[in-house]
Amino acid sequence: MGLVASTNWARQLRLQRLASRGLGYVVAARDAGVALGLAILTQPDLSMIDASLDVGNGSDLATVPPFYAPRTKTLLLTDDHNLAGKMQLVEIEVTSRRFSDQALLSWIPDAAT
Repeated sequence: MGLVASTNWARQLRLQRLASRGLGYVVAARDAGVALGLAILTQPDLSMIDASLDVGNGSDLATVPPFYAPRTKTLLLTDDHNLAGKMQLVEIEVTSRRFSDQALLSWIPDAAT
């Protein structure tokens, strides 16, 4: 199972489509509160979180799964290099919002194991 959180509908649908190839079922949210609730409820294998969300901050949300969903691997999407560096210091994987389909498809099975 996967979790996708993004305010950008096109990006959210693209992430869901790609993640469903490797995970089967993917839930989605547009804000940090809903995404957190879904993470606690579903305990997804993977979460893909855009740094910019409607309510809350995606980078703050990315640091939460170790506490509420400890088996969830998280990928943060951001083009902010400073934020990316901070997230990598706390061992959150980061990629650009301009990710390639192939890069994401190769990350999913590696992270899900």
